[in-house]
Amino acid sequence: MKKFGFTLVEVLMTLGIIGVVGMLVTPSLVENGRNQANGARLATAVSNLENAFTTAMAAQNAETLQETTLWHNNDYAGAGHDLRANAADTPIFYGQLGRFMNLNGFVEAQSMSSYYPEDGNARLGQLNANGNRGANGLPHGSNVAPDNACHIIAAKNGTTYFVGTGDASDHTAQENNIRNSGGSLINSLARVGIDVNGLEGPNLVGRDIFFFYLGENGILYPVGGNDVARFLSNGANNNNIWDSQFAQFGCRDGAIQGGFGCTARVVEEGYKINY
Repeated sequence: MKKFGFTLVEVLMTLGIIGVVGMLVTPSLVENGRNQANGARLATAVSNLENAFTTAMAAQNAETLQETTLWHNNDYAGAGHDLRANAADTPIFYGQLGRFMNLNGFVEAQSMSSYYPEDGNARLGQLNANGNRGANGLPHGSNVAPDNACHIIAAKNGTTYFVGTGDASDHTAQENNIRNSGGSLINSLARVGIDVNGLEGPNLVGRDIFFFYLGENGILYPVGGNDVARFLSNGANNNNIWDSQFAQFGCRDGAIQGGFGCTARVVEEGYKINY
């Protein structure tokens, strides 16, 4: 009678093949899991910060964020002191913001780039078309990242917020052009960076670091989205949207330029990182 079974060699060969396939598949699964988690973290981070701003406005019957003590504290350093003025005011901003969200600490008077420890020759990485580390650091003097001096605030859930102290920009004079072109952001109080997991890696723009413009209504407008594009161009064009090929903003598959516009893509696709 013929016996059916596997020889030891066949079993070992099968296990070897399974191992090789596992080695090939596992990095992809890990990366997909990390992207899914970071997308969810970003959704929470945006919601928490926007809720803090809008709650502050409602609590103080303010029509704009500038009218709140969160942004403008008349009891500190004389009347009319503006918390946007310099990063040395971070403790005051931190104290006010802590009334409306769970915070864990702050870093005083520091730039966004210098917040990160050295990683080879770079503190921060930009995303390239292959999803790997591209050009090092943040572009100097760009329209994307918070200013050189910013409030650096850590939340209890591990998220770090970077709120620019010199990034206010009022385009009221171009309001009609912006609105007629489909934009709604007219007065930006600051540029905001969000690192969803703090100093934990990869510290890569478009993977765990994302950028927004803060409207006077307390809403965060994603870089690479229509509102920011219309704001930056005063309603003239949409070259700054994520599905274009514009240098800093493009985030189309195979044509990612730095990862900065990926913020809008993530938001528009339901906080999914699909690239």
